[in-house]
Amino acid sequence: MAKTTVAPDTAARNVMSLQGQSEDPDTDLFFGHVTQNKLDGPFGAGVLVQHDCPGGEFEAPAFDDFHVNILIEGGGKTYDSFGGVVRESYARPGQIGMSRPYLPGDIAVEGKFSSIHVSLPKGIFQRTSDAIGNGGPPEFDALFEIYFHDSSIFWMAQELSRAAFVGAWRDELFMDEALWALSCQLMRRAGTLTDTQRKSQPLDPVSFKKVHDLLMERLESQVTVQDLADAVNMDAFAFSRGFKARTGRSPYQYLIQLRVDQSLHLLLSTDTSLIEIAYACGFSSQAHFTTVFRKITGVTPGAARARR
Repeated sequence: MAKTTVAPDTAARNVMSLQGQSEDPDTDLFFGHVTQNKLDGPFGAGVLVQHDCPGGEFEAPAFDDFHVNILIEGGGKTYDSFGGVVRESYARPGQIGMSRPYLPGDIAVEGKFSSIHVSLPKGIFQRTSDAIGNGGPPEFDALFEIYFHDSSIFWMAQELSRAAFVGAWRDELFMDEALWALSCQLMRRAGTLTDTQRKSQPLDPVSFKKVHDLLMERLESQVTVQDLADAVNMDAFAFSRGFKARTGRSPYQYLIQLRVDQSLHLLLSTDTSLIEIAYACGFSSQAHFTTVFRKITGVTPGAARARR
């Protein structure tokens, strides 16, 4: 089987081409259907990709960040070699592989699979450690040498996969939190994140009201963790932890509840179409609206309207 090579300077264009956003006819694609979202927020900048791989052999380029791959569906025998470290296994859903920055590698896959692939900038782990008072940067040496399983990371990957299907990857607040949660769990797995963290102080009532009002104003548009933190003159990490300490929810979870509450109000008080309500309340599509609404209320938007 011929081995495919993807150069570092064309990898991003390859992803964009699969989304119909590039007219470059020379991109050399190896990973089948791809959905991509760029991450660029207070917790770091990177790229998150979901791809369906038909199997084969290829050369992976060297990137300047950490790469994490989580298998969602499918599987088969896999082999990779990065910097002289060889890993072999029979891949199954939940398998996680992590690779070092700057090292090119060889990868071979027997069988089809779907996975989530995340690039995490090196600085995110140090920023996370600094923000939660957990000491120095983590050491991931043990994780580079094996494939491993982690139920929390697998759950995150499944949520990201479902989010990609309904378009939630377009939500910047969702992606901010996903990147931070993944970095924290990897640090726990490496044994460099413990329970001896600084205790978070809840947001004071005035600050909370400012954030609540801003979320209501931006219900149908984009908002980031940094936007919310800036509104109350706080660091993004401290804000996120303080917000959860006060509400029991992350900023994104709180925003989703606000969107559902507003959509229910519109369903019961107007004859506005479901798709118009979806966009008015900040959902990326009617499918996204229906999925989230049913998860929170137990019924579909149409069923909720029929009860009025």
